[in-house]
Amino acid sequence: MVALTGTRNAILPMDLPVEIQSRDASTYVPLIEIPEEGINLQNVVTDMERELISQSLRRTNGNKKLAAKLLNLKRTTLIEKIKRIGLLDAPAHGTFSEFAAELQDSAKDEQAKSARGTGR
Repeated sequence: MVALTGTRNAILPMDLPVEIQSRDASTYVPLIEIPEEGINLQNVVTDMERELISQSLRRTNGNKKLAAKLLNLKRTTLIEKIKRIGLLDAPAHGTFSEFAAELQDSAKDEQAKSARGTGR
């Protein structure tokens, strides 16, 4: 609990310890409360990793080199992580929307071929 005195109704950065004031925004870790029943740490870490990688790929329109730079990773490390966590591996060019549309078209083509092959 924090008590404020005087006319101020907010805590300002100058009120915080120097080590907190000088924190780099790139090292920010959101506060996560552990519930009474606990958590599966590996799942939480994987979900966080998946979300950050997805955001970086969306921001760079699927450009893995730029996405890796945003995450301070090597491109090859990013690709390994994409495969490990099961993210769709979008092509180097184009947007995820275009990639998703291509996947849907491909699935429809496969269904049509299957239907023709079974006599439907």
